Amino acid sequence: MTLFLGVDAGGTRTRAALVDGQGELLALGAAGPGNWVDQGEERLLDALALAWRSAWEALGSDPRPIDGVFLGIAGLSACDRREVLAELLAARGFAERERIGADHDLCVAQAGAHALGPGLVLVAGTGSACYGRDAEGREARAGGHGHMLDDGGSAADLGRRALAACLRAVDGRGPQTGLEDTLLEALGLSSLRALSTQAQRGALDRLQLAELAPHVTRAAAAGDPAALAVIEAGAEELALAAGAVAHRLGLDDPQVALVGGLTQAGDVFVGPVAAALGARLPGARLVPRRLAPVLGAALLAMGLAAQPPEQAVIRRLESQGID
Repeated sequence: MTLFLGVDAGGTRTRAALVDGQGELLALGAAGPGNWVDQGEERLLDALALAWRSAWEALGSDPRPIDGVFLGIAGLSACDRREVLAELLAARGFAERERIGADHDLCVAQAGAHALGPGLVLVAGTGSACYGRDAEGREARAGGHGHMLDDGGSAADLGRRALAACLRAVDGRGPQTGLEDTLLEALGLSSLRALSTQAQRGALDRLQLAELAPHVTRAAAAGDPAALAVIEAGAEELALAAGAVAHRLGLDDPQVALVGGLTQAGDVFVGPVAAALGARLPGARLVPRRLAPVLGAALLAMGLAAQPPEQAVIRRLESQGID
């Protein structure tokens, strides 16, 4: 039996999927965060090894080298350590060196969302970015430069904007909001003064900010004006990124798949994104993703073994869709 491993390592978790050559999803494994910039090389390798082992455990088998491995790693573009990563994983017994490929996590998200076809993927998770490929294989990306300088429309961005909205409301510079008590409780803080102090000390990290996003989307669904404004601002940033990618690829009517944890909030988030995208890029069409990023990585792993997946294989994977 030919076996392939796809890995999606992001800012919140690492997932691994073992599939066979016919598109049967055999097992899933998981581990903690896998962002190379945040975690560093050793912790990333530990997360990859744990996800790999847990997939084999779910299969009820001992790990062994397989026919193809492809990894989408958040932060990999920033450090450009693809070759080093492949060599390290080959040494750990994942597969032969030439059967291991790696790229940034947007690559596998796009491959999964469009089943190796052309299109844009707009990621709204812990971080945010847009990445696209056209029918000739040209690629472009926008955003994804980290929460300190970028990541507009991400969960971390919504959390940061919501905290700022609370401060502005108290000052009289923005609309009143019911978010203050909820967000302070979530952060374990007693007052906005304590919040300001924490922020100035750099004590609020990306994951803490991202964990506030569900509170923001729930408040927006209840009609809180500040929360609604936060989501609309984030949606505009996402549409701006998609427009930039489409322009660079010369695409007037791209298919755009919106993925990431924020999509789970439903129409209170997806609706404003669709509206902002339509206003900025009228020919664009928001489409559901076909496969999860981890299965997009599995499709790319098949290509490394000179076994590009046929449509029947892709349809088989779609029939076993995972979140």
